[in-house]
Amino acid sequence: MNRKIITTLVAVLVLSTLIGCGKKNDEIDLGDLPVEEDLITSSDGYLPSDVTFETYDPEKIYVPLTTLKEKLVDPSKDVITAIRNGDDEVDLSEYNLTSTDIKELWYVVCYSNPIGLLVGYDPDESSPSNLKLFYPNDKEEIMESIFAFEADMDAALTEIKNGYTMDSEISRECYNYVLNHFEYKDVFEKRAEDKELSSNMQQFFDEYNNGELSYVNATCLYSFMLNQFDIQSVGVLMIGTYVESETDQVLDEEYEGASQILNNAVAIDGTSYICDIAMDMVSKGGLDNSDYEPRFFGMGLETRAESYTVYGGQIITLLSPNYGLNSTNPSKEDMFNND
Repeated sequence: MNRKIITTLVAVLVLSTLIGCGKKNDEIDLGDLPVEEDLITSSDGYLPSDVTFETYDPEKIYVPLTTLKEKLVDPSKDVITAIRNGDDEVDLSEYNLTSTDIKELWYVVCYSNPIGLLVGYDPDESSPSNLKLFYPNDKEEIMESIFAFEADMDAALTEIKNGYTMDSEISRECYNYVLNHFEYKDVFEKRAEDKELSSNMQQFFDEYNNGELSYVNATCLYSFMLNQFDIQSVGVLMIGTYVESETDQVLDEEYEGASQILNNAVAIDGTSYICDIAMDMVSKGGLDNSDYEPRFFGMGLETRAESYTVYGGQIITLLSPNYGLNSTNPSKEDMFNND
């Protein structure tokens, strides 16, 4: 039977909201999280889905979809739980879904949690009442990757939650986490027409487990972390032209000639701000540059124009407009004017 992994532009760019930690500044303190030997494993030796975390919520659905795709919220949670169990199928008979619902269900799963990118579903064997999961590689390795990712996220999210309360501060610290724990991986051109989107989906965890993130996957990880705090963000494609700095040779070389770039737009207090994690990762030049201060976080439109001039009206939300931010009011000024 020909098995296929569903790969979509939407699921990639949100997580798109949706990417080894080879080199990090310091080790993450897992605190009181359960260690592997303390866990009760299933008969197949996989980690169980009932592991609890202090902050990370594995079943957290991408916020806009909780109302826009309300019908799919509970079955999506069932699918995420099944993946965390290492199950090969999910009984969805109680939900009265259609074949179209099944396709959208998978989008919701991948929007909401990148662990869905390690798995696919088999459309040839699935039905609206029974979803067949497909593990393209060694299942045990996949389960280990899932648990390691969840432990990392819980530690990071808990540290941020315990240190900050305002959405603006939390959004900045999530940004700093990605910036300070992952090298930039130069895989694709900044021009959207030159990148292979399906490959981006498949490489999320390969990059994550090497401590290197390409620009799409860095954007996805940042958006995922924000969603855990109920902070809405969305991938935004901008069409325009990069403005050479003449003082940042690394950044100028990477972005020379770029006509399309990907940012996150983050909604804070009824206003949206631009966050370009990839541009900061490039400008930082590696994790050894510990003194680097972010330059492209929480930008207003005026600051964005200093490095990237957007052609009139060419800011494209990478979701249906109905899936987007709770605010379409872009700020001209930066989120932190004095930072």
